[in-house]
Amino acid sequence: LRYYLISQIPTQDDGDLTEERMAAVYVSDLQNGLGNLVARVAAMAEGQELGTRKQELVISDDVAKALEQYKFDEAMASIWERIKKADQYVSEKKVWALTGEEKTKALVWLVGEIRQIAVDLAPFMPGTAEKISKQYGGDKIVKGEALFPRLSS
Repeated sequence: LRYYLISQIPTQDDGDLTEERMAAVYVSDLQNGLGNLVARVAAMAEGQELGTRKQELVISDDVAKALEQYKFDEAMASIWERIKKADQYVSEKKVWALTGEEKTKALVWLVGEIRQIAVDLAPFMPGTAEKISKQYGGDKIVKGEALFPRLSS
């Protein structure tokens, strides 16, 4: 509900709130978007020696600017653009089929993107951001449970 209200309802405007629309957004954005990206990259990175160190990250400039202006839907749109870009990168580069240094470079970039996404999500979805940060926070990344369980009919 929190994600839907923040991402789909403009702060200064009316919005459409129906159970069907909420379910559709949950599946498309959360399960198939963010959840799928986090799971796919974790599956590819698990057991890999990436040499990534957790850095102190801060909220992205575009997300911070939108927050300052109380444009929460724009902040979420910016985060979801980053998610889509990372997902597109996985598909276009066929990261699962890469080997050696090429795969390592791809995974290092993706892990960095996911860590940044977690930081950017923290003001809006603190529980989800914390789960991602724990999963991607150490030197070794491990697969975890699905971030967003399937909806029951």
